[in-house]
Amino acid sequence: MRLLDNTHCDKSTVQRGKIAAFSRKYAANFELSQCKLNAETTRLSLMCTVECSYSITVWIAKNTNKTTRKSRMAPSEKTEHGNDPRAILSAKALGIPGLEADALATLKSHARSISAPKLATIFAPGDACQSLPLLTKGSIQVRITSENGRELTLYRVRPGETCVMSVACLMGANLYQAEAISETDIEGIAISRSVFDSLLASSPGFRAHILAIQTHRIFDLVALVDDVAFHRTEARLASRLLALSIGGKPITETHQQLADDIGTAREVVSRRLKRLEASGFITVERRMIEVIDRAGLAKISE
Repeated sequence: MRLLDNTHCDKSTVQRGKIAAFSRKYAANFELSQCKLNAETTRLSLMCTVECSYSITVWIAKNTNKTTRKSRMAPSEKTEHGNDPRAILSAKALGIPGLEADALATLKSHARSISAPKLATIFAPGDACQSLPLLTKGSIQVRITSENGRELTLYRVRPGETCVMSVACLMGANLYQAEAISETDIEGIAISRSVFDSLLASSPGFRAHILAIQTHRIFDLVALVDDVAFHRTEARLASRLLALSIGGKPITETHQQLADDIGTAREVVSRRLKRLEASGFITVERRMIEVIDRAGLAKISE
């Protein structure tokens, strides 16, 4: 299933047709998840989806020359709350609206509460996965860092979402291929491999939620592969600026944050922003960027 493990980031080895076929193949899994399937059939579909997302992440990691970092947060720092949040857990708080009462009771009795401050390392490349975090507060950035310090954001995890890398590592006994950093103070619960397996087998609501998130992330990762492999830096930057300025709001991300989002260096982003400003597409002020010509940026992003 590791379709992209041994490819390289150039047009001769990563073809658009392969990526399109990749997307179509796993789109079927999403449609299957909408049906009322038995536990074993859904698990097989989930395994296929998990393997796919893990393979894409491995490919991205290999093609950004990732470096292994030692985790800055020891397990003892992932402490339990003084006021245990498990006592007030709800399907709504976890962002799993279809979660059954029995499954929620299992989480309350077997999950452990977790918290971490902003900028803590949740996991690092090469770590083994021992549990799956489910957030009730905050945001986690999952990223890959190259040997020269450049960072590429793979995805973010917020309440109601699951970390596809954690799910893949739990189900496949693989090691982490990326790094996760808390972007804010975070709170939530963590479930062990045995609890995760039990919920997959017994809870249709939990299974459907995990499968839907995994499938959604696959399309995000495939789009990221397409961006990294084929799109110019300026096109990726224009696309990111458009996404951040929906509704006409000003962009407050720093040049470094924009660089991390599109997988390039801060200096490159600064030069491209100056070029876009000189062309009249944007205005750049201290700590703020405003999009002036969305149609023009849209053409650049194509």
